[in-house]
Amino acid sequence: MFCNLTRQFRNIVIVQLSRCSTKPKVPLNRPPGYLAPTSFALYLRDFSEKNPSNTPTDTVVAAAKSWKDINEELKKSYQEKSKQIDQERKSAYESLSDEDKLKLHKDHDKAVDEKKKRKKRKERRELNEQSGRPKLPPTAFAIFLKGFFNSRSTSGSGESSTTVIMTEAANSWKELTVDEKEKYRAEAAVGKNEYDMAIKIWKASQNEHEVKVSKEKQPKEKKLIAEKPVKSAANKKVKPATTGSSEDVK
Repeated sequence: MFCNLTRQFRNIVIVQLSRCSTKPKVPLNRPPGYLAPTSFALYLRDFSEKNPSNTPTDTVVAAAKSWKDINEELKKSYQEKSKQIDQERKSAYESLSDEDKLKLHKDHDKAVDEKKKRKKRKERRELNEQSGRPKLPPTAFAIFLKGFFNSRSTSGSGESSTTVIMTEAANSWKELTVDEKEKYRAEAAVGKNEYDMAIKIWKASQNEHEVKVSKEKQPKEKKLIAEKPVKSAANKKVKPATTGSSEDVK
């Protein structure tokens, strides 16, 4: 009986430890929205309100210059205000549950990832435009959607958000029969064939360009200068000694 109790207790401890180990940890740092603005950021906000006609760039430059020239007492008041806001937001964050804290961090990480993806898509789109890459053809639903938007704008059915119109268009597309969808699919197929031909030509031109660039980047081979053979002492011709004239002998 004692062995059974010991075994049960051990199993309970193992289960509890496994639960604790799998529980995600809450990051120590606070997410955006619970961080305090710097003292200069507070001053910049007030400076911007007093100079609404300035452009954002001019406002930042002028505020930075003015920040250096203000007296220490005024600067200290902004520093104290920043500390006060920091304490308030810190208390508000600490009052949240671990689940809410984790959700805030996950939402922030997701927003950062989306921003990076948008940046990459923008860079890819700009690169494709610069290289003349053909654009992807519209799908059958995209062709239908364009006509749906045009019909809504010409009918004067009232202003609606893009989300509402997209939902209505999706529902209308589902209600179409196979024969009614065929004209949109046929138009999409024509665009797809044209795109396939254009992308093949573009890829071939890109390959030729890459080969040309790689050849231009290759270092030019230096011509080897033939070294002159070094004459050894054995190969040197010994000049005969100069002999005196017949008159000197006499």
